[in-house]
Amino acid sequence: MTHRQPSFIAVTGRNTSSCGYCHSNEDTSITFGMWAYAMSCRDYQDLIDRGWRRSGKYLYKPELAETCCPLLTIRLDVSKFKCSKGQKKVVKKMRKFVSEGRGQKSNDKLDDEDQMDVEEPVVGERLEEPAREPPDAPTTLAEKPLRSNVEDTGNVAITTHPSKRAKTSTTELEPLPKQPPKHESHKSTAKQAKPPKPKHAPPPPQDILSLLRQAEAPTDHTQSHNIKIILTRATFEEETFNLFRKYQISIHKDRPEKLSPEKYKRFLVDSPLMFEPPATPHTPGYGTFHQKYYIDGKLVAVGVLDILPYCVSSVYLMYDPDYGFLSLGTYSALREIGLTWSLRERLPECKYYYMGYYIHTCQKMRYKAGYKPSELLCPGTYKWVTVEHATPLLEKYKVGILAQSPEDVIDQQASGNVGPHQLVELKTRALNSITDDDLWGLMAFNDGKISSFGETPVYSEAKEEVKELYAILGEPLISRMILVT
Repeated sequence: MTHRQPSFIAVTGRNTSSCGYCHSNEDTSITFGMWAYAMSCRDYQDLIDRGWRRSGKYLYKPELAETCCPLLTIRLDVSKFKCSKGQKKVVKKMRKFVSEGRGQKSNDKLDDEDQMDVEEPVVGERLEEPAREPPDAPTTLAEKPLRSNVEDTGNVAITTHPSKRAKTSTTELEPLPKQPPKHESHKSTAKQAKPPKPKHAPPPPQDILSLLRQAEAPTDHTQSHNIKIILTRATFEEETFNLFRKYQISIHKDRPEKLSPEKYKRFLVDSPLMFEPPATPHTPGYGTFHQKYYIDGKLVAVGVLDILPYCVSSVYLMYDPDYGFLSLGTYSALREIGLTWSLRERLPECKYYYMGYYIHTCQKMRYKAGYKPSELLCPGTYKWVTVEHATPLLEKYKVGILAQSPEDVIDQQASGNVGPHQLVELKTRALNSITDDDLWGLMAFNDGKISSFGETPVYSEAKEEVKELYAILGEPLISRMILVT
């Protein structure tokens, strides 16, 4: 990633709608949005690290001090991930299905904590839309979309590893070659004494890829089913659209006439992210991808993913309801953690798995915290804190500055400045610090050319919304954006 292309955006402003989490009858869900025509992967990484998320080319951020159900960005450091008992049982279920053809639900019962770990991500899930249609794309972008100015090395992104017992392949990247032990003497042939093993030593923890490999290509059974998982650039395919349609009708109860190929393409194929070809061998590059799951040659699930400089970000999942007994929501999340683990071997900075938003006020949406140890983004400081650290404040106030000590919370409780009030104060302070000169000097695209925002015909009309965006993004990030007016 040697050169950063500018990102082209248009402000779409505040959006209010009914809430899919608390099922309010009024428009109590409040976000602020913008439309991204083209965006560098680095810029989008910085945006999600400030609480943004995308639905197609529409980017939005919850107004946390006002919205009914605060949505907090959640991530997992995959190098520290440990499978819970409930998650391991989902992997075991897949293993039994692949090796023995057992398709029924497991008789193993989970306690409440384990059950939360394996909730399927369907409650309140929605495809967000902007409050108003954005301006038409600049002609140069409409005719030839931008792509990163990085040389295409032509490297293969994914290597298939066939099983010896069945035609099974996975999306795992080729493992790095093992390095010889340091300080190894080639002259000495004497065997070194090994330290005695302690009695009843616990077995070493298995990494997530080992667990998944054993499920998808077990070596102790002949296989009854073949599973294949591939990673491809996001493109429209009839097979994937048909799966999306079946999923939306069955799981989300969408009306069939509302599910057109155009809608599917708009939300789950179109992406503002400019693809950056791989600079490191055997990696897929940065951009938007579809991770596809096939069982016996039939497409049963597709995960829409953004691969970014520091993370794999989950955008959406669709699966065949006929295979719901395999807990594909949980299994695909584990598979995406496995993909991140594989990338980390060659791209050490890419070690996080972003799961979208965590909604503490919705009991059924707390399952994401079951992928431990997860962190939440503090909406006031943009620092990361553990879920355990944030929970007491979320229980009492729903939202607030999470990255603070218990002593600070006590002091702020005494002054009454705690919870959502803190976020209102921070935003007000940010708005008051922005001058007309700051807004005037922003870059804008108007009438086929780039100029200062203050020179565009819409300056007076649009500057209050742009000022709000400025306050949300901060000066370093908004200075890298070009406003389409």
